[in-house]
Amino acid sequence: DLIVIGDGDPTLGDHELLKRYGLDVTSTFASWAGVLKQRGATKVGDVIVDDGVMDGQFVHPNWPTDQLLTWYEAPVGGLNLNAGVLNFWIRATMPGQAVGYSTNPPTGYATIVNQCVTGSKDAVWFTRPAGARDITLRGEASRDNGVPIPVTIDDPGLYAGTVLAETLTANGVAVGGTVRRDTSMRAKLAGLTDAEKREWLLVAVHETPLVAVLDRTNKDSMNLYAEALCKRLGFAVAGEGSWKTGTAAVGAFLKSIGVGEGEFTLDDGCGLSKENRISANAMARVLAYDHASANRKIFIDSLAVAGVDGTLDNRFAGTDLQRRVFAKSGYVSGVSALSGYIEGRDGHMYVFSILMNGVPRGTNSGAKQLQEKIVAAIDRDAGSGR
Repeated sequence: DLIVIGDGDPTLGDHELLKRYGLDVTSTFASWAGVLKQRGATKVGDVIVDDGVMDGQFVHPNWPTDQLLTWYEAPVGGLNLNAGVLNFWIRATMPGQAVGYSTNPPTGYATIVNQCVTGSKDAVWFTRPAGARDITLRGEASRDNGVPIPVTIDDPGLYAGTVLAETLTANGVAVGGTVRRDTSMRAKLAGLTDAEKREWLLVAVHETPLVAVLDRTNKDSMNLYAEALCKRLGFAVAGEGSWKTGTAAVGAFLKSIGVGEGEFTLDDGCGLSKENRISANAMARVLAYDHASANRKIFIDSLAVAGVDGTLDNRFAGTDLQRRVFAKSGYVSGVSALSGYIEGRDGHMYVFSILMNGVPRGTNSGAKQLQEKIVAAIDRDAGSGR
């Protein structure tokens, strides 16, 4: 049997992250197959997934139920692959005929029904019943899509285990059994004697520096990454990777730096739940604390840079604030936010937090413009003593 023990890493097989390095979703799994073959193993029995570092509640109950197939509501677990989504590439065919498609990773994990046709407009959409692996491709497409369309999957651990088994097979390591879950393996292996450990073969350890996780979390506003950090923090503090323990750990930190208990209510890691509440003062305290910490550079470097990258790549562009604002944007229906730092003309860093509620639907661009005017006003007054 081949056992894969997840530790909550959200970067595993993340297509958008890995393509920067010439790698793909299954590159790590293919390398594991190579190690097995080098050691003379050309067949395994079951592929056993232990993702028990986090609980089995993959989707938060307070996330919008009409957006569960979108990438920003991807399920989070102890073993994640490709940020919890299956990427679809659409190929237009003859008018009125079914479109062609391929997926990345190529996998049989999901049952796909293709009801999408080639037509005169681009209106491709997907459906998947909650808790099911059945994905239906609907609508019409006039051309091939230039970027992949991500669709969330059900059960991230078994998704990763299935793709691992398929990748092993494709790379010359046969899988003779099934893909199954056993969340007791982590503890069992930790409790082995030295003699018992010699009966096991460690194939590989895949680790991602926390700095890389934080960078993609903040610059690209990756909800799955934030949720993985939240739950993994809960496991580190309380021995249980859940939203309850993770948010409790974050709350304890906030109180430790002087944020009043009445200034926040935390419900998830990324802020998608409408049950989250926090004051601008609390956000400013966190930013000031991080600026004074030993990890200041790591944290600031993880934020989007105005007019350069991440969610701020098109903001403040062409102004003298370009490259001088380092911040994290945020948006859910009715709420728009921008919090971070301004590097003032006087050489000092200034903290700001702008949290806007009651933003009418379809007017977030106007909210962003107002945020940028506020930041510009702070910059004008920076160092003036006002």
